[in-house]
This record gives sequence, structure tokens and C-alpha cells, in this order.
Amino acid sequence: MQLEHANLPQNAVAYITDHQDNILALYPENKAQLGLPISEVQHFWQSAFNTHTKMIEDNDGELRIFVSKELMNIEGDMPVNMVIGIPFEEALHCIDIRLLKIISTILFFIVLCIVLAIVAINRSILKPLKALKTSTQQLALGNSSDVSSLGGAIELVDLQKHFSRMAKTRLDTEQALKHSQHFLQQSEDKLSRHLQNTPLASIGWNKEFICTEWNRAAEVIFGYSAVQALGSHIMSLIVAPELREEFTNYYHLLFEKIGGTFFRGANVTKNGDVIFCNWHNTLILDDKNDITGVAALIKDVTEDKRNQDTLDRFFKLPLNLHIILDFEGTVIKVNNGWSDILGFSAEELIGTCIVDKIHPDDREKTALEIQRIGNGGDVFSFENRHCNKSGEHRIISWSSTASMDDQLIYAIGIDITERRINEDKLRLAAGVFTHAKEAIVISDDKNKIIDINEAFTNLSGYSEEETIGKRNNILKSGLHDQGFYQVMRDSLTNKGFWAGEIWNKHKDGTIIPQLLTISTVYGDPGKIKNYIALYTDITDLKNQQKQLEHIAHYDVLTGLPNRSLLADRLKQAMINCDVNNKSLAVVFLDLDGFKVVNDSYGHSTGDQLLVKAASLIQGSMRSGDTLARFGGDEFVAVFANLEKAEDCEPLLEGMLAALDQPVVIDGARLKVSASMGVTIYPHDGVSADQLLRHADQAMYIAKQEGKNRYYLFDMEQDIALKSQHEQLLRISEALQNDEFVLYYQPQVNMKTGELVGAEALIRWQHPERGLLPPIEFLPVINRHQLNIQLGEWVIESALSQIALWRRQGVDIVVSVNIDAQQLQQKTFAERLGELLQIHGDVPPHLLQLEVLETSELQDIENVTNIMQACTNLGVGFALDDFGTGYCSLTYLKRLPVNLIKIDQSFILGMLDDPDDLSIVEGVLGLSKAFQRNVIAEGVETLAHGVALLRLGCCYAQGYGIARPMPAEEMLPWAKNWKPDLTWSEVVIDKLDSTKE
Repeated sequence: MQLEHANLPQNAVAYITDHQDNILALYPENKAQLGLPISEVQHFWQSAFNTHTKMIEDNDGELRIFVSKELMNIEGDMPVNMVIGIPFEEALHCIDIRLLKIISTILFFIVLCIVLAIVAINRSILKPLKALKTSTQQLALGNSSDVSSLGGAIELVDLQKHFSRMAKTRLDTEQALKHSQHFLQQSEDKLSRHLQNTPLASIGWNKEFICTEWNRAAEVIFGYSAVQALGSHIMSLIVAPELREEFTNYYHLLFEKIGGTFFRGANVTKNGDVIFCNWHNTLILDDKNDITGVAALIKDVTEDKRNQDTLDRFFKLPLNLHIILDFEGTVIKVNNGWSDILGFSAEELIGTCIVDKIHPDDREKTALEIQRIGNGGDVFSFENRHCNKSGEHRIISWSSTASMDDQLIYAIGIDITERRINEDKLRLAAGVFTHAKEAIVISDDKNKIIDINEAFTNLSGYSEEETIGKRNNILKSGLHDQGFYQVMRDSLTNKGFWAGEIWNKHKDGTIIPQLLTISTVYGDPGKIKNYIALYTDITDLKNQQKQLEHIAHYDVLTGLPNRSLLADRLKQAMINCDVNNKSLAVVFLDLDGFKVVNDSYGHSTGDQLLVKAASLIQGSMRSGDTLARFGGDEFVAVFANLEKAEDCEPLLEGMLAALDQPVVIDGARLKVSASMGVTIYPHDGVSADQLLRHADQAMYIAKQEGKNRYYLFDMEQDIALKSQHEQLLRISEALQNDEFVLYYQPQVNMKTGELVGAEALIRWQHPERGLLPPIEFLPVINRHQLNIQLGEWVIESALSQIALWRRQGVDIVVSVNIDAQQLQQKTFAERLGELLQIHGDVPPHLLQLEVLETSELQDIENVTNIMQACTNLGVGFALDDFGTGYCSLTYLKRLPVNLIKIDQSFILGMLDDPDDLSIVEGVLGLSKAFQRNVIAEGVETLAHGVALLRLGCCYAQGYGIARPMPAEEMLPWAKNWKPDLTWSEVVIDKLDSTKE
């Protein structure tokens, strides 16, 4: 940094420092001080400089004024500061200079005030008089000169005001007059230009109908030049002779101010063409408000009228009937054609049975057709008679298709009543040829064409000269075989008519679908004279039929095949696999994370994401494979013609990779993946529906294993899952049917024989298999909701039994085993409180909950809080099977348990295995250290009891004391049971562990 060019005062010093107050640059320059802390150069400096300006004596003994300021902040956290020191004498010198400037300025203003006073006197007297004189001269010349703002003596001021008002009034009046004249002239010019350039004809005439105005648009519309029109009688120019009387009467009424100002009628141009015009008329008045003539703006609406007439004719044509039914024949939706053709509004039809609106003779036929298509029949066409609102019947030709997924029938009907009437007239009046909308061909008995109508030319492209004398086969498309035409000939011979659909070829080669009706006309009895054929172009109907088929087989959102088309393609692919000895893979795909996107960004974004995902998946597949939308965010892919099952793996990886890239929709960067279930046919040799179900099951396993992957269906696992499902259903029924019971195993003081509690143990009283132990059913419901339901049943049953024993005069503490899944429910403590409240006669301390040490307590802190909440209710906790898990000390330290149960595996082996004995001794030591009660499980012999008593453990349960028993046997057993004398005589030489 170059501080030498900073224009600092003489003898000034300056420093630039970093954020640690190290010198980066200084003035005057001294390289030896660069990088040093400023505090070493100036002793007064402190890093926390608390003021921006100070007067300090520096290291050189000179009195200076120091100023500190932050220059910049580098990268947001490294400020750079500047410190400048100016000698005090130099500062005083600057102050002296400023005082001198102030005094000079004051003197200048005093002199200026004197000069201004002189000027004011001049302006107040001399200048106003002179200005008044000049203004008088300007006013005489017609110019404005404002003197009202000039000052002066009071008399002069009053004179100025009167003079100004007088001058202003005169000049304003003159200016207003000039402006009005100018504006009027401009308006006339603009109106004249507008009337000349407007696309509307502007015509004026006087009361004698003599033309006085004729603009360019009038010349264009009517063909007369302004020279030809002006001065001519208006009616002889442009009014048709037959309308002149009406025209005269209308304008006479207008002159009398009776008629309206708008007129519409036919007019004649110079070349004799008739045109239709709208006339907008305005009466012309003179100064006395008398009518002198008429001005009219005229618009040529010939084209508009022609278009409106065409539109009116179009809307008078018969419309199609569109209808959607369910498979019962109930109307779901109709279009406006029902109102136009049959007179029924949508509100009158929706929810009714369509069969009720049909001619009684046609109802059975119609019901059978609805039933047939509902059972999967093909697209069909048939006719029936519908009753309109006035009671008349119309003949309707129907084309229908069904959506098996939606259980709906889509149908389009054409009113062919008029055509049928025409056909009847043709058969009754032999040889009579009438014009109709249908193309009509009359041929002789040799099938040679003798006449056609114009509609046939429009339909086929062949003129009358090109068809007369030719056979009807000029229209053959080649799409029908000889059998088709033979059926037609047989029908004409046997029935006298034939009707059906046919594909004919236009002259330009276009193939056109047509509805053809051929009637035979007989001359002499039994002798054919003519054939009359009526052709109707049903291209639009076919297109609508294709649209219906597309709706029935393709997903509207993605354009992919829907379930119905997927089923057809899958069945066809399975047949091809069987024939060609190949394999196919069915892939059931579900988008991971789609629900989050749909909920966060809305359904519109979700729909766009589905379309994009479908495109990405389809782009990764082979051209011959099928991808269908199954519903929601689920898709199904079919990989056909696989040489071996492993060939589908690269295709599956490709699908996962295609969805791995983020998708940007409306600026949002979205990311989804896929979970896919796969099954291989014919290895999985089931039906098409079962293949889809198996792939679906495999997909759910892929989701459970972490998503964004595929899983191959396992048939053995499926069999096991089905068996488990059946068992779950049976256990659920058993719970509903009260087939479960509780057995109770006594817990005693081996020394005194006191009954200190009982453990509730569940059993299944199976109606066929008898009494089943827990091992037969508890593993089945592990991690299932039934596990929680059954656990709650055990608690409630135990509370009911405790209440019963209390009513019998005995309080027994009952221990209930609690599964980790049930304990970790957020509402466990709340639900336990509700059960205790229901059994209000049971003191909470009589219920003890046992938690297995091997339980999967995923959130130990949350479990501790739940158990503490239960403890606050008065319920106790025991740690069951202690020593068999891996977290014994953690559980002892953190869980609020007041009882430890030593696992029976250690008790059974303690007499023979020193390790088991050491574990038992260790558990007893831990119980003493943590101040917990202890009880031993699995005491089966007297020797086990003696060994435990000698170790100081008095409380036990096991087969050596009593087996689990029904509740009704507990009190008699307790009354009669006595401990063996061997136990009573044992001397306890260690501290006894008691059980509260």
C-alpha cells in the first residue's frame, strides 16, 4: 500500500493493520516496523480501541490527534483498520484558517444585504411603473403581459391588480374563442377522415331521400362512386324493389321519431348482387331542431348471415347419443344429444335404468346385449327403439365397448329413424329415387348401376358419368372375402334386404368404413327389378369407437396399457413361452417416496412425476416388452422371450438405474426409486393373475429389505407365508372365541412356605388339539399386531383373577410377561392406566410386569420412560431370564425394575456345572449391589432349593414346588403346601435376598 500518495498533513503518521493489529503499511515508510504489532510502535495502543478519536502523546513526545477507522472486511471475518495521527499544532492551524473563512463569509453577506435593499427600492417604485406602462402598450396590441406579480407601493399594487384582472378577462375570452374555433375545425376534419376511412359505409340523405354523403366504404360495398351516388335517390341506388315500400315506411316513422334507429335488410349493389346489411341511423337536425335528413352507418353482414345460416343448419342435423352405463344398465353419464334427439335432460336420465326408456319389444334383447358385453363380449353393434319424451319411438344404432376394470359400458348411438323411414319408402315405392343425406345407388337386376345421387359422388369420388352402367364392385376395397359377399347375396335373395358394415374404397384409394343397407325392389310378383343401396360414412363413429377402446385399454394419465390390456398381453406372452420353450419375467414395481412428493408438492406435480417415471422406465426396456400402469404409483413390466431366467437381471438393473436420476418438475428437484418384485414363468407355473400376486408379494419384501432393489419370488417362502397367514387367522378366531386361558405357577419362600406371588402363563384350550403350550402359537404372532392384542388380554385376565382372589380374602401378586413390542407402544402406560381404572378394586402393586432380558428394546431411554410411567401407577417390574442376554448391567442400571429372576438354565446346571454356580452367585451379588430383590426359576429338586438357600436366595418357583395350574386350584394348593423339612433346617450363612 502506498500511503505516501495519501496527501496526509505534514508530520502526520498513519498505520494500516490487520485483524490482529499487525502493521501492514505505515507512513512515513519504515520497513523495519512492517509486521510488528502496533502496540510495540505506539505504547498507548490497545487492541480493544474503544473510541474512534483520541488526543494522545505518542512515542516521539508529540501531541497528536489519533483517528481509527475500519477500511474493509476480507472474507467476512478479517477486518482491516487504518489509524491516522495528526499533530495537534497542525490541527489548530486548520481551525484558524476555518475561522478566517467564516468571518470573510459574514462580511460578504452584510455587503450583499445592502445591495439587495437598493435593488428592492428600485423594484418597488420605478420598475412597477415602467412595467405598467409596457403592459398597457402590449394589451393594446392584443398580447398578454402579467404585472400582478410586481411589487411596489400600495396604490401601485391596487392599480396593478385591477389592471391585471381586466387584461386577463379580455385575453382569456379571446383565447377561448380561438381555441373553440380551432377545436371545432379539428373535430370536423377528424370526423371527415374517420367517415372516409371507416370500414363501415357512411351514407347521408335528406328528407326527399336524395343522397348527400357517400364515403369510400360505401363505394366498396355498393359499387357506386361518390360522384355517381351524390344527388341520386337512395332507394333507386341500393334498395331492392320489393323492399322499397318497407324502407320508405321505416324512415317515415323515423322522421316522426316513432321508429327505432336500427334497420336490417337486403340491399342491391351496382352489379345487381343482393347483400344483407345492418343500418345504424342518426337524424340530422338544424339550428331550430328540425329534421333535415338522415346519416347512416352501414355494415355488410352477408358473410356473417351466410355463416349463421350454415351454423343453424349444422345444429339442426341429428347428433350422436353418447352414454356410459354400469353392467346393470344404470345410466352414469349422457351427452346433450339425448336432450336434442329424445328430449331427456341429463338430470332425468342419470341414475335410471336405460332399459326402461326402450320399446317393450326391444327390452329383453337390449338387456341380453348389456349382459353379454358385461361378461367380456367383443365390441358390438345393434339397433333398438328408444322412447322419446313425447312418447314416440326412435330407432337408434349402437356401437359399444366395455371396460372390465371400471365395470362400465361405453356406447355411441346414431338416430337412424329417418334412414329407416327412407328405406321403407324405397322398398314400398319401387324405383322411386329420392334425395337423402345417405349415398344412394340404384342398380338393375344385373347389379349394374342405373342412377346415383350427389351424396354418393361426395362419398365415393365417382361422378355419375363414371358409374352409370358399371357394377357396384368398383367400390371393393379387397378387405372382404368371397364368403362376406355370398352372405350378402343370400340375404338379398331370401330376405329381400341386407344391412351391415362394409369397408369400401374411395376413388383416391382411401378406405372408408360405411354402413350399407341394400333393399330389393320387386316388379312383377317374385321378379327382382332393382336394388337400392344406401351408404352412410361412419368414419367418425369408428374413430369414436377407437377412442372408447383406447380408454378401455390404456391409462389416461401415462398412456400405458392398463390392467385389462396387461392381462391380455401377459396371457399371450405365456402362450408364446409355452410354444417356444422360453421364459418370461413379471415385474411388479412400486415407486419409493412417491407419497411424500404427492403430499408435499400436490397432485399435479405427482401426476407429472408419474408420467416422467413411466417414460424413464419404458426407455430402459426392450422394444418388445410391455410396461403397464397397475394403479396409483404401481407399474407392471413383462419381459418376454427370455432364454433363461438370469437374462432378466440386466433389464432389472437398467430399470433401477433409469429411476436413479433426479427429475426436475416446475423447478423442484425430485428423487424417487423403485422397489420391484419379480417372478419367472414357467418356473412359477401358475396363472396370469397368480403371477401378478406373486410379483406383488416379492415387491413388498423388497420394500422391507430397504427399497430401491428387486426381489425374486420364493415359492417355498410363499408356502410358509400362507401357512403363517392361516395360523394367524386361527389365533385371531381363538382370541375372539375365548379359547385362551391363564395358568398360574406359585412363587414361594422356600424357608417359611409363604406364597409370595404367582406367574401368569398363557395356554390355548384348542377345541381339537387340547391344551397347547405357548411355544405352539406365540412364535407365530411375533412382531404381529395379534401379539399386542393377546398381551393386553393377558393383563386384563390377570387383573380380573386378582380381583376374584381378593373377594375370596387373599391378595396375591401376579407376574405377567410383557413382550418388547407391546411395551414399546407409545400408549402402553396410558392403556395400562385405563385397565387399572376399570379394575379399580385391584391395588396396582398386586400386578407385576416381567420384561425378558433378551427382549429387543430398541430405544432404552424411551422404554425407561414408559416403565417409569407404569411405576408411577403403582405397578412393579421384574427382569426375567436374567443372565441370558447381553445387556444385563445396562438393564439393571437404567430400567426401573425391583425384582431379578435368575434364568432356570443356570439353576438347573448349578449343582453340576461350576460355571452355572458362579453365574448364580454373581447374579445374587449384583442384586445385592443394585439393591434389587431376586427369585430363582426352575427349582425342580430339593437339592436345588438347599443350594439356593445356602447362597441366600429364599424365593423360588419351579416344578419342584408346583407346576402351573388353573386359577381355581391356586388357593387350595397354597392352603395345603408345606416346604420340605430339609429346606426349613438349612442355615443361611449369607445375606438373605428378600422380595417385597
